[in-house]
Amino acid sequence: AKKSSIRLDSSVVEVRVRRARVETVVYRDAGEKDIEVQGSDVISCIPLPRLLYLLNPRPIRSAAFLDRVTQTFARKYTPTDHR
Repeated sequence: AKKSSIRLDSSVVEVRVRRARVETVVYRDAGEKDIEVQGSDVISCIPLPRLLYLLNPRPIRSAAFLDRVTQTFARKYTPTDHR
């Protein structure tokens, strides 16, 4: 059986994609060190606008569009909306 783990006290820096599948995830740990991990399955609770910024390569090349999506999302959903 494969061993799985949950990374706490860390933040995703980049999600590397190949052929429409996540290949690796780079995260920054509590010690500010960037760590790259491979996996066949990734579960994420990252808001979609943020995930778009983290994808490499980006599916949408327009930074202005990504900014608009992020700003709209931020206005519509505040932390109190997630109960």
